[in-house]
Amino acid sequence: MALSDRPYSPVNSNPSGLSVIAQNVNGAGPNCLPAQQAYNTTVETVVVSPSLVTVPLTVQIPPSTNLEQTQFEGNASGYITTGAAMTVTGKLYSGTSLTVGSDQLLGTTGAITQNSTTAPFYIKWSAIYDSVSKKLQGTFKALVNNTIVAEVAFSTVPTIVNNQNSPVATFLLSFTFSVANAANLVNLQKFSVG
Repeated sequence: MALSDRPYSPVNSNPSGLSVIAQNVNGAGPNCLPAQQAYNTTVETVVVSPSLVTVPLTVQIPPSTNLEQTQFEGNASGYITTGAAMTVTGKLYSGTSLTVGSDQLLGTTGAITQNSTTAPFYIKWSAIYDSVSKKLQGTFKALVNNTIVAEVAFSTVPTIVNNQNSPVATFLLSFTFSVANAANLVNLQKFSVG
């Protein structure tokens, strides 16, 4: 498999350029995946980089790839643990901020019931972009606690995409638990695009 055909793995999205993990490297360096994050809050919270907790864990499309005008896939998977009866909501964003209001929502699982259990999840997206329209369009679907989230078009269509941008596009995840509990946990085993 050519280097440009491999999925792009997580990177530490750090605007200063410090401590950024290499792109397009299987595993993307030490301490990235699996990423475990506790959620003892009811506030929507972005998944952070395990090695640099002040920035979100992201996957990026680097410039000048062969992905332009070609359908590509993105995947996130792992397990979610809840410490009480509650719902969990997972969301996919285009952006680089820990403040979700600064990012663009692409898709959501909606509130899924997950009562005092551990269950696997996946979030998948299929997308296409081009530098002429500058649009990133696609679909989102998921499975959480054996509940299917039907495939839908992206909630927002980012319109600043250019194959020469570095990066072309950046994706991140957030989770919201309806009850704060010290046992609430997301374990992100896979997070890739390509």
